[in-house]
Amino acid sequence: MAFFLKKRFARNLKNPQNTIIGSYVKKKLIEWNSHLEENAVKLCRLEPHQNVLEVGFGPGIGIKKALEYLKDGTGKMYGIETSKHMIEECKERFKNEIFDDKLVLLETSVHNIPCNDNFFDRVFHVDSFHYWPNLDGGMHELYRVMKPHSYMVVPIDLERVKKLSAQKLLRNCNSPDFYTLKYSLERQGFVDIKTDKFWDAKKQESFYVLFARTNKIEENPLVIS
Repeated sequence: MAFFLKKRFARNLKNPQNTIIGSYVKKKLIEWNSHLEENAVKLCRLEPHQNVLEVGFGPGIGIKKALEYLKDGTGKMYGIETSKHMIEECKERFKNEIFDDKLVLLETSVHNIPCNDNFFDRVFHVDSFHYWPNLDGGMHELYRVMKPHSYMVVPIDLERVKKLSAQKLLRNCNSPDFYTLKYSLERQGFVDIKTDKFWDAKKQESFYVLFARTNKIEENPLVIS
């Protein structure tokens, strides 16, 4: 019985469902990740005109925070998610923002983002990359849709992830550490990859954040004299 519950819990960590266990996992994700989501948005240093993407938006904590920065400009928030339950909940929660064309929620994976090349100014994701089926493939797709000199912000609570991994709750996942992520980013062309440690005064916890920037050449329009 314990093995069955642990397996269901692990499955819902990856893809929350509309079940009793899924509801419990959602509450835990809010408890664990709220400060990470809010700090991710702050560290993105968003401007009102920017297009922003969150990969795996879950309960929508990061989306809510990002929209505060974008509401008075031409920028737009995008979120991709594979959990139908989370998408349905967030569509209801943010129905006004969707109606006002400030928010687009897409049911898709990081490997197939239906956006043009060089589209996003900022990308962030929290508690997400270790669930991607192919880490290099996901980073390759993100690099494609990110603009030249745009950057990515990835916060992580290393201690919590280590505990989940030790408890066998991260099943069939990528190695949940920054070294694995850093090497994948480098292989796809990202530069200025660094990790910093921060302190959240409200949560009274430290956390780490990885930053990475695209290394694309900005195309200038051809001028004919």
